[in-house]
Amino acid sequence: MDFPVGDSANGMTTFGVTNVTGDGTLAVNVRNAQHPNNTATDHLTRYWSVESSGVTGADVSAYYDETDDVV
Repeated sequence: MDFPVGDSANGMTTFGVTNVTGDGTLAVNVRNAQHPNNTATDHLTRYWSVESSGVTGADVSAYYDETDDVV
């Protein structure tokens, strides 16, 4: 199953989720900040976090179209 994450102003990313095991929730969130592990001067200003509760396994894929961004 595919889920769009993001907004129209900053672009959407499609996350695909399959083969979920366990009983719980899986959340993907957009973070409007530099990733805390990235200390570079030139960096993207958004990243995605994936969190789960009760899910014991899942195959997650992401598609990000970088043609919308200036890099």
